[in-house]
Amino acid sequence: MILAAIIFPGMAWLLPAVAIVAAAIAALAWSYRRGAAAGIRAACALLKLTAVAALAFCLLEPLLSRQRAKPGANFLTVVVDNSQGLQIHDAGAARSRGEMLRDALDPAAAPWLGTLGTHFQLRRYAFDARLQEVRAFSALDFSGRASAIATSLRSLADRYKDRPLAGILLFTDGNATDVAGGLPDLEGLPPVYPVVVGKADALRDVALERVTVAQSAFEDAPVTAQVDVAAHGLGTEPLLVRVADASGTTVAEQGIAARPDGSPANLRFHWKPAKPGISFFGVGAGTASEMRGTIPATNTTEATLANNRRVVVVDRGRGPHRILYVAGRPNWEFKFLNRAAQGDDQLEVVGLIR
Repeated sequence: MILAAIIFPGMAWLLPAVAIVAAAIAALAWSYRRGAAAGIRAACALLKLTAVAALAFCLLEPLLSRQRAKPGANFLTVVVDNSQGLQIHDAGAARSRGEMLRDALDPAAAPWLGTLGTHFQLRRYAFDARLQEVRAFSALDFSGRASAIATSLRSLADRYKDRPLAGILLFTDGNATDVAGGLPDLEGLPPVYPVVVGKADALRDVALERVTVAQSAFEDAPVTAQVDVAAHGLGTEPLLVRVADASGTTVAEQGIAARPDGSPANLRFHWKPAKPGISFFGVGAGTASEMRGTIPATNTTEATLANNRRVVVVDRGRGPHRILYVAGRPNWEFKFLNRAAQGDDQLEVVGLIR
């Protein structure tokens, strides 16, 4: 695409201009054929010839022609990622990626947005699982549970089909949740200018990858929880995994050393809930120093604390559990079954004799 070109409206003066330059060359060669040193004569002749050539060039009336968009004729979209991934803290950073991004998009601190608004029809969008237009980026809370980059770009292409969309300015950490591998299909899209938020350094993080609970319907049987915990960037630093009830009282905890390769470690917990019915328990993981309160949570060195806690539900039911015995006459086995059940508070035998 040609952005600029030089045109010559005075092409009718081309031959006279060439003739003037040729006459100047002949005159200079005749006048400087003898006299001072050869080097001085050549330099003086070259300077005069340059001046004559410049005057001859001006006869052609050269003009520089450039293409420039009419202010406000085209659209420009500013698209910002509003997913939970922007809550991550880079190594050594006191503020999250989202907080720094929100400041960068503040009109008071970022006059470049106003400058773009004088040249384009500026449209602001935020996306997580879906794309939505926003009035200002100050309302971003970075709480979205997905980062649909490819879907949002395709949605913009559909919205601005057959409309003059000059480009898409995309602010994101690059962790798309709707792209299996490789780049998304960008056919039909205007130029996309990605601005990647965050550093490429390794992050320190502890994560609960999976928590599963196995339980029995009987109240006196213990609850078993399988917990997979992984750590990244912590070497072999000690970790602590804790199970607490709704009041915050610890019911079980285990310590383990982080694995340098980041593979998850499997832990098993057993505890007996204090009351029947439905109970909620929190499973938390982190470095041993932070979990024991040696380091305040506000001074955490982890990238994010959003993946350090899970809540599990335990339904113990309410006993006793009844057993219905139906028979045509009272048998000896009913007597023995009834006597055996009397020794268990969770069982009650009811007989129906017909």
